[in-house]
Amino acid sequence: MIRREIINKKTGEKLIMFEDADFEYEKPVKHYGDGFIVKQMVINGIPEDELNGKSKPTEKSKQIFIEAVKNWNEMLAD
Repeated sequence: MIRREIINKKTGEKLIMFEDADFEYEKPVKHYGDGFIVKQMVINGIPEDELNGKSKPTEKSKQIFIEAVKNWNEMLAD
């Protein structure tokens, strides 16, 4: 997954864009779910070092991950 950030120099607002590769040969629901969870983690502020496994996740990051998984499971239930 490719992540790009654009920051408005005047307002400081940040736009985060995500780009995914083609996944026709994978399990589409799992692929979409993994992407959904990662996007939720990024949007809610987990540092890149923790996302990449370079440092151990903090308790806050663990809670963000748990909430992202809960959100995905709720979407599947609907």
